[in-house]
Amino acid sequence: MLISMKKSTSFLIFFVLLHFVVWGQNFVISGFVRDAETQEAIVGVSVYDSLTQVGTISNEYGFYSLNLGGKEQVLKADYASYKGYRNMFSFQKNEILNIDLQIVTTSDIEIKSNGETQIQKTQMGGVTIPISQLQAVPSFLGEKDLLKALALTAGISMGMEGTTGLWVRGGSPDQNLILLDGNTVYNVSHLFGFLSVFNPDAIKNIDLYKGSFPARYGGRLSSIVDITMKEGNKQKRNVDLSIGMVSSRLLYEGPIKKGISSYMFSARSSYFSLFLLPFMLNKNANQFNYWLYDVNAKVNHTFKDNSQLLLSIYMGNDFWYAKNIAKNTYEKYGLQWGNQTAAIRYNKIIHQRTFWKSIIGYTNYHYKTESQTHTEEKDGLKTISLTEKTQIYSGIQDITLKSMIEYVPSSRQEIQAGTEAIFHIYKPSAFQLQSSAEIDSVAIPASPKPLYAQEYALFVQDEIHFSTYFSANIGLRGSAFHIQDTTYTSLEPRATLSLKLPAEWYLKASFSRMKQYLHLLSNNGIGLPNDIWVPCTNKVPPQRATQFSIGISKYFAKQAIEFSIEAYQKNLTDLIDYQSGSNFLEQFNLSWQDIVAKQGVGKVSGIEVFAHKKQGRWNGWIAYTLAWNQRKFSSIDSGAWYFAKYDRRNSLNITGSYAISPTWTFSTTWMYASGSPTTLPIAIQTGLTGNPEYVYAGRNNVRLPAYHRLDIGFEKKFQTRQKNRPAIWSFGAYNVYNHLNTFFLYIQKWATDNGDLSQPILTGYASQIKKQVLFPILPYISYSIKF
Repeated sequence: MLISMKKSTSFLIFFVLLHFVVWGQNFVISGFVRDAETQEAIVGVSVYDSLTQVGTISNEYGFYSLNLGGKEQVLKADYASYKGYRNMFSFQKNEILNIDLQIVTTSDIEIKSNGETQIQKTQMGGVTIPISQLQAVPSFLGEKDLLKALALTAGISMGMEGTTGLWVRGGSPDQNLILLDGNTVYNVSHLFGFLSVFNPDAIKNIDLYKGSFPARYGGRLSSIVDITMKEGNKQKRNVDLSIGMVSSRLLYEGPIKKGISSYMFSARSSYFSLFLLPFMLNKNANQFNYWLYDVNAKVNHTFKDNSQLLLSIYMGNDFWYAKNIAKNTYEKYGLQWGNQTAAIRYNKIIHQRTFWKSIIGYTNYHYKTESQTHTEEKDGLKTISLTEKTQIYSGIQDITLKSMIEYVPSSRQEIQAGTEAIFHIYKPSAFQLQSSAEIDSVAIPASPKPLYAQEYALFVQDEIHFSTYFSANIGLRGSAFHIQDTTYTSLEPRATLSLKLPAEWYLKASFSRMKQYLHLLSNNGIGLPNDIWVPCTNKVPPQRATQFSIGISKYFAKQAIEFSIEAYQKNLTDLIDYQSGSNFLEQFNLSWQDIVAKQGVGKVSGIEVFAHKKQGRWNGWIAYTLAWNQRKFSSIDSGAWYFAKYDRRNSLNITGSYAISPTWTFSTTWMYASGSPTTLPIAIQTGLTGNPEYVYAGRNNVRLPAYHRLDIGFEKKFQTRQKNRPAIWSFGAYNVYNHLNTFFLYIQKWATDNGDLSQPILTGYASQIKKQVLFPILPYISYSIKF
């Protein structure tokens, strides 16, 4: 053991010395890139020496580190929506240089492009779009939704109309790891999926990875969505108020100590309850009520040594209530779900080449639905009352500890390494039934005990540029998951190679392996889905995925356009799904482990084309995806392959924003998607009990009609007459040409007879497939003002 440790130590020393021998003893320039007006960190800025084209990209805290040589350097920094930074230096020693970027204002509207250089990272399959562009996308009733805007990019789509679950390269919504300031957000839906939980006023940056996953991420198969909240304006107080048709938003931010610490508070709330209040006050009438809210808060402090401490909190909930009254009967229904997260993050520059960051986080997700039926019946002179209550609830709690080092030994290499621990408390869906009457009382509880699980991970990643033309990003992540008496382990290699071709084209190829310790159960068939979250257990193993991708890309600096084509193949194993005809709500007395199909496999392949114009009077993107997505279970359809409900053969999205003038902006989005598969019966027959029964021919045997719509929006910026405050009127329309897209299909059936009076009358059934649509053309208007 001692000899082995000595060998490992000797190898490590040799490895470190090799970097200095090969790459030379250059000096280091490091610092932070910040917004000049607010002093908030800017993520993803290209910082480089234009003479040598040596550069890097600022991390989520705005930190960058460059190894430079030579007598003179022309240091530049470029980022969309900001004016480029240019300065000539003659560094001869290690220096700290903080860079402030000025945002492009309406007075710069004639600027088409600043001809920025974009540093090419080796990794592929990533999507980073400035928040300002995502906010410009026309949205449902004027409610800006960053997640839905992100779903308009290549390889990504939403499920049914009105939902916020992302389908990334054929994956299910549970296969996306969605992080808010480092904490997992398990449910991203407000208003039954018509809105996402991320208030655009509170968000600073979004990075999405759908392939070539960085080693610091794990636990999901399809994508990583890493969202960072704003830190707050460190220079001056700022208040934004927005009033829309669905909700109103408030942003309050400012310095605690100017230039050193700041706060940010953002809140959003619907006001359906105010409009429905008159109906709620009438106790003898049918009632309906809905309310949603979310709160984002953050404080941060920068110490004298440039280390930083940040505390962030998110809380969001949805509440739905309905009451139906009939003669001698009333029914009550309630539904509630929400997320709470909290994070303490600390980062420090240990050395100009080394950046350390750590996080302690907490996540809580809960879901609860209740129903109550009360009836009264006459039995002679006596009235018998019967009350029946049902309740379904579930939840997940996480405590996360994570620490990570970024080390830049040279201008051609960047190393990341760290560790992570997550302590899970799963509260599986429980069903409770209580029935009581004057003559009897019965209770059927089904409350499984919480499941405790621990997840650990170690990771290391090395991005190295061997020359101007060839680079590699090699990573390895090892993880372990312990639940009950079972421990699962995983070794997940990640690798990406990049080759620079003539005319600044890049050819890239990647391989990644992922393992997921969480499952999502989703009902198949007619009607709305009912999703149940469960962990892997000793009976149900974790899901696994292997993905290969290859693609070409080019950045046209003069036009500020990113262009890429990627092809991918993803193989999935150990998937689960409901058995045909099963329903968790109808089989509450059985464990979910006994009613699911296990050990399923899947295969997904596709081609993605993406062109993204980042800036100028006209900006936006075009995204096209061609994909195939199949599943196979031995207990479903006799083990035959079938198309998964996440299969969308063709998808085309075009979105753009045009600055008509410094005060007027026009935006539009057109989208098309092939219909997704669903399961419908092919006939109805009379069963042994005399009741109608559906006859099925296979899983996902039909497709929904194709989905397409056009949205438009206008913004008018102006100054108020009183106090000259900046304000914006926004108006537009959702589904401009009023296409009635299918939300879901259902069967309408009715009894018939054979119409032949000479024969005994035989009662049969006729049926017709009907479609449920949600939204015709919907105009909207909203108003926002800044104090």
